[in-house]
Amino acid sequence: MMNELLSTDERAGDTEAEALKCMRTFLALYPKGSIGHFIARSGERFTLPATAPVIERDPPQRCFENAARRSQAFFGHLGYAEGYVYPPGLIPLHHAWNYDLSSGEVIDTTLGWKPGTAYLGVRIEERALRKHLYRTGCFGALLEADGFTPSPFVCAAD
Repeated sequence: MMNELLSTDERAGDTEAEALKCMRTFLALYPKGSIGHFIARSGERFTLPATAPVIERDPPQRCFENAARRSQAFFGHLGYAEGYVYPPGLIPLHHAWNYDLSSGEVIDTTLGWKPGTAYLGVRIEERALRKHLYRTGCFGALLEADGFTPSPFVCAAD
């Protein structure tokens, strides 16, 4: 069943709603107390804008840093969210992104704008983000329920 759930052939025609349903099913398989299980139960849906935003892309594989820096640079305009993203053809990925504070729409400078991508996560208050950065010196997951620790390559000193 899991192979069917994540098959790229099956995903090719999925709508965002179907992708969200698949993602919640996938994440619900994570153990209780894990980030995946928490997001499956408590995460909110974030939507993409109807058209691609005109915004410069950030370096790949640095989503936590990219989103944190953007939310601080555009304080009052962009918020920071963490959770999972489900791009067409892939499995759900632990991810961070920004969202427009007025519309709530996703601004993802790491992955870019990809129609059919589902976002499921939680909004992280700016104060909590700053506290985390000050305390750890690293950009990384604030949702540390399953012991996730930031990779050394995303430390602010680098």
